[in-house]
Parts: sequence; structure tokens; C-alpha cells
Amino acid sequence: MSNLAKIKKPALRFVLSQMFLLALIPLFCSFWPFTGEEGTVMRVNTTATTNKGVPFYIYVKEVEKGEFLRHEYQQIVHEAFTENPKIQPFVIFPGDNYEFTVAREQSEKPLGIYVLYTNPGDDWKMIANGSTRVTIELGDTEILSASIR
Repeated sequence: MSNLAKIKKPALRFVLSQMFLLALIPLFCSFWPFTGEEGTVMRVNTTATTNKGVPFYIYVKEVEKGEFLRHEYQQIVHEAFTENPKIQPFVIFPGDNYEFTVAREQSEKPLGIYVLYTNPGDDWKMIANGSTRVTIELGDTEILSASIR
């Protein structure tokens, strides 16, 4: 019986080690640099009085810094609401908080984040450089604060 126990232990160890390696495959794949899905997670926090309680939009796109600085409000509104926009704006309802992922084609480029209030204040747009996670606190007519990681 001791010979039988010796045979079973190595076989059992082999099976267990193979199962352990199979269990690690999803973990290794999640760290693989070419998973295909790149994006920035955005969290948008609003209050009931944001945009006077009326729904509005957030438009997010990859930009060059100089391009971002030149963008005017009406230009961005026109771009976001053309007949077939390349990038769809996100609808935001005041009083709710949102989390969504913005797909990235060129992750090294900054993100231009444009809050399309009905009557925007001075801080209606922001730029996020090299970020994978952005949290924005919105006030009544402008961006109050942002955390970029």
C-alpha cells in the first residue's frame, strides 16, 4: 500500500499544480499590455441644482493641448451635435452620479472634457493629461473640482 500511496501523491501534485496554473491564466491576461480595451474611467458627480436641474451633456475627446485651448463653447456644441458625430456626448441628469469608460485610441494624448451646460460659467471645460481615472464635481454652471489619476 505504501507503493500505491507514493504513486498517487506525485499524480495528485501534478494535477493540483496544473489546476493552479489554469486558475492563474485570467489573472495574467488582465495584466497583459495588449488587451485591446483601453480607456479612461470617468466619474461625474452632480447636484440637484446642476444646470438648474435640467439635463445636459458631457463631451469627451482626445485632443492636443493647443487645440484644446482654442476650443470655444459654440464650436464644441456644433461638433458634438452634428448629424453623425464621431464621438457621442453623454447625457447627464442633475442629482445623479455617473461612472463610464471613455474609449481611447491614443492613450498618450490628453482628454478634453467639455461640460455642455445650458448657460456655462467660466470653467466649462478641462483637460486631463495621461489619466486612467478622472472624477469631476460639477456645480450649477461650471466644473467645481477634478481629481485626475
